[in-house]
Amino acid sequence: MQWEYIARMDADDRMDKTRLEKQLKLMKSNPELELTGCRMGGFFRFGKDYREH
Repeated sequence: MQWEYIARMDADDRMDKTRLEKQLKLMKSNPELELTGCRMGGFFRFGKDYREH
């Protein structure tokens, strides 16, 4: 089976609900792109900056 796009995430990852939409739009408008990525950001847990990576 062959797919046009693959999105990967680790089991402990979280993503913005518009991530895939934005990446797909970017790739469709720039056909020379073969790969997109994103930055890691921390989030707050119990009032502390929480970065478990």
